[in-house]
Amino acid sequence: MFARFIDASRVRAAMLVALGLAIPLGFVFSGAAVAMTTLRRGAVEGAIVGLIGFGVIAALMLALAGGLDRALVAMLMLLGGIVATAEVLRQTSSLGVTVLTGIGLALSALLAFWILVADPVAFFRDGFVAVLDQLQASGAQLDPQQVAALVDAMQWRGAAGNVFGTLLVVALGSVFLGRSWQAQLVNPGGFQQEFHRLRLGKTVAMATAASFMAAAFAQWDLVLNLAAVMLYVWIIQGFAVIHGVVGVLNAGTGWLVAAYFLCIMGWIGANSLVLLVPLLGLINEFFDLREFLARKKGGE
Repeated sequence: MFARFIDASRVRAAMLVALGLAIPLGFVFSGAAVAMTTLRRGAVEGAIVGLIGFGVIAALMLALAGGLDRALVAMLMLLGGIVATAEVLRQTSSLGVTVLTGIGLALSALLAFWILVADPVAFFRDGFVAVLDQLQASGAQLDPQQVAALVDAMQWRGAAGNVFGTLLVVALGSVFLGRSWQAQLVNPGGFQQEFHRLRLGKTVAMATAASFMAAAFAQWDLVLNLAAVMLYVWIIQGFAVIHGVVGVLNAGTGWLVAAYFLCIMGWIGANSLVLLVPLLGLINEFFDLREFLARKKGGE
């Protein structure tokens, strides 16, 4: 449904971009519309569609609120990253190369942020406190002691890495969704095969492990944040493994729902459950569970 709607015209694609930006948690659909347009017609057309949709929301914010929210700046940067990675996918037809491109963009953005912002840790902590102050000013009843305890309990040293890692996952998720919509038009079922075979390679796995070790021993906050971004990469690989295993075993979609549920609950509760998926993806580079199960099933 979305694929044909987006492919019909530039205006329709831009409409979906604007609608996704206006709806909470709808950005992935906006990004997917931009990604699919890029995959079908190139980076220039994808950028035009993204800018039109973004411009509609920016104009509404200026008219209604009298200013632009800082989140829109992040959205604009994210749309640019989606166009770039979707164009790489268009040129290479490789999800692996696309993910590596996304890693490079995310790490470069993190380094630029670290250089340009005087105190990256305080930037996120003070921003969070400012949001709480706005809530209190709007009438929300917040206990000052509980607010102070919450601010003190949060891990601000790795906040930048978590933010840029989340943006990376959102951008690549948008590109993958756009790829799946494109496949509905030109190669039904093709994206599923691509995603099930996704592998980032042992070099990336070893670099990630090295970043974890460096973060454990180094006292430099930048190293910790770089390692955090690398951890998010393996969420994508982990879900590719889970989807591939479910496909090989012809298991029900309930297993996929359970995996996503556990990951979301781990993220919300900030507990070790959230590490299961990325660790599965990382380990799979040294022991390919999908290939092992496929061989075993073929032997039987």
